[in-house]
Amino acid sequence: MSESGLPKYLQIEQSIIDIISKGILNAGDMLESETSLAEKYGVSRVTVRKALNKLVQKGYIYKVHGKGSIVADRSMMIKSPTLKSFTAEMTEEGIEVKTLVKVFNIVEVSDNLAKILKISKNNRAFYIERMRYGEDKPMMFERTFMDLEKHSNLTVSVLESSKLEYAYKQKMNISYSDQIVDAILATKYIADLLAIDEGSPIIRVKNTTYLDDGNIFDYTELFMHPDNYSYMIRKEV
Repeated sequence: MSESGLPKYLQIEQSIIDIISKGILNAGDMLESETSLAEKYGVSRVTVRKALNKLVQKGYIYKVHGKGSIVADRSMMIKSPTLKSFTAEMTEEGIEVKTLVKVFNIVEVSDNLAKILKISKNNRAFYIERMRYGEDKPMMFERTFMDLEKHSNLTVSVLESSKLEYAYKQKMNISYSDQIVDAILATKYIADLLAIDEGSPIIRVKNTTYLDDGNIFDYTELFMHPDNYSYMIRKEV
């Protein structure tokens, strides 16, 4: 750990992201060898490898056996679906929307949350619960965590509108989001909010939104009303 409180592999990951974002390394360029990076950052090759694997997962680099790690062409990455706010999506469909902020608290950061948000455990975070309505019908329940230090001017009025619009106004450049989609059974709390029976199957989306500097904008779990949402994935060859 350094003074930042982040593990070494996360510091190395962020350092390489910064180098790529600044154009010091471009698509097709080779990274230094694991041995060179280990010497440069004063860590073991195991730690370097862990950082490189994270960069592969996020699409910043790819590995070629016998050669090493190469900077990926992120302009060729497929980003689907397009990042749009709930308000923008519903408005395009001609649906009147409303957002109710149920919880807006500051919480301590657990080990797991610190890893997700890529922040120090010493930081604190906003914990937010929102209900999203379309034509006064419950569409979606959200649980969100955002780093307090990065979003100190966040307010309820902002959350009643759009987090993406807030990001643009704060000159935070949203790059992409990673989504993990699964089906779960609604707890009583969520079922009551969505006006469905407890134990009904619902769609859950674990969404991590990234800024163009590699930092995390927010982590949100979305619980979607089963009558209103479906997911389509298209693969092209």
